[in-house]
Amino acid sequence: MKNSSEPQWWREDLKRLRSVEYIPETYINFFESIFSAHYRAKDHLVKETVYPSLGRKDVREMLAERVPFIHFDRMSIGPLREHLREHFREICSIIGKCEDPGRIENFAGSENCRDLEDLIRKTLSYDPDCLREISQKTGIDGSTLEFVALALARPLFELAAEDMKAMLAEYPWWQNYCPACGGTPFIARIRREDGMRMLRCSLCAVEWKFARVKCPFCNNEEQRSLRFFYYHEASPYRLYICDRCKRYIKCVDERKIDQTRTVDLAIEDMITLCFDALGRQKGYLSPSSLSEVVTPGIKARQKNKE
Repeated sequence: MKNSSEPQWWREDLKRLRSVEYIPETYINFFESIFSAHYRAKDHLVKETVYPSLGRKDVREMLAERVPFIHFDRMSIGPLREHLREHFREICSIIGKCEDPGRIENFAGSENCRDLEDLIRKTLSYDPDCLREISQKTGIDGSTLEFVALALARPLFELAAEDMKAMLAEYPWWQNYCPACGGTPFIARIRREDGMRMLRCSLCAVEWKFARVKCPFCNNEEQRSLRFFYYHEASPYRLYICDRCKRYIKCVDERKIDQTRTVDLAIEDMITLCFDALGRQKGYLSPSSLSEVVTPGIKARQKNKE
């Protein structure tokens, strides 16, 4: 049964993904399950009030101060706890098919994960001591803990940002962190209609404008240290690298893609796994660690408090 929040083109894109020879079927099946769980969670959560309504005037005032306006502590988690736990159990079940199922089952029922709200909060505030303690008690490695916590947080943040996405896509933000939640970009696209480079948030999926010749991580604008790779000129895919911070970001140029096809950046991220391998081979890093996902927003909010 199709989830109502699932994009219409998603299943077709999955078929296209399965035609990519170098991507293992097990990898595709895993992320298909994760995406399906994500959309089901959004369908359940949308029935509740996830985030207090914000007027555009209030949002613009916060944006003018360069402060993201979505905060986890302002979310109405109380009515959502059962939906959150159901999503948690489903995520653990999916992971359990790939890892030690007994250990994952114990993790899903452990006392350390009873309060999922606190788990998400500690994860998003990047409390390494807390995560290390949970990892030691449950036997679950830190990367799996991070994956689970972010999988729980993303439906909440996407719903909280939903009403502002259209406005933020045109707002002159130009920062290297998300205007909605403060997360870092995980991929970019060149917009078909005007050639604008848009960054996609790794947490709430909001997109915002960013300069074409600038590193989205360290704000480096020195052209000699900014380069890109591609496999052939007609390809819509590019790997942009920064020699100053040694980071990379993948980019999809919609102008080189059939106009009848909608570009789903989550799918494009998987299709371009070869670029991740190329980036790592050349000694560059992607924004894949938890600290890179949440740190920009933390810094922005701390600066606002000072």
